[in-house]
Amino acid sequence: MIDGTYTRGGLAINRKTGYAVGMAEGDGFTTFDVKEIVDKFEETKRKYPFAEYIGVWTRENGEMVFDPVGIYEDLKVALRVAKRNNQDAIWDFKEGKEITLAKQNQQV
Repeated sequence: MIDGTYTRGGLAINRKTGYAVGMAEGDGFTTFDVKEIVDKFEETKRKYPFAEYIGVWTRENGEMVFDPVGIYEDLKVALRVAKRNNQDAIWDFKEGKEITLAKQNQQV
């Protein structure tokens, strides 16, 4: 599984607009075993039944993180939700990069 945003069915989504926002603290673990990755994806779905999407990303240390995510079209709404959920960053689908909340706070 590569970094990206997935449906609950495990299909990668390919959006051109909007922002992915973590809805809860993600669960991280380090493994290169495909079965363990699939198991972790399924565990995240069970743990967060309200989440329409699961975000997967890899930290610099190789740890994979599985986040229940919501998708918002409005940047201000996405940033407000991210702040409420104590997130460090959101994902900008149009630009294909993360927006850190610390950077946004400096610009305000």
